[in-house]
Amino acid sequence: MSISSILLTGLTGLRASQTGLQITSQNISNANTPGYVRANVNLSPLVQLGAGGGVDVSSVKRAADRFLATASYLAN
Repeated sequence: MSISSILLTGLTGLRASQTGLQITSQNISNANTPGYVRANVNLSPLVQLGAGGGVDVSSVKRAADRFLATASYLAN
């Protein structure tokens, strides 16, 4: 491994952490907002030529509960 590939691997981790912190700060700032649903960050490993290549943000999903959404809809 070259030094540049090692630095790029670390950079992917920093970017994934930054995305996680952004989503966490949104969750905290909107905790008391009516109708807001928290979000989760899903990470996946990057593999390059059989070796670890860092981390990738595979998706950002909202943690909505279908039962509560249906109950709220029926109540209205």
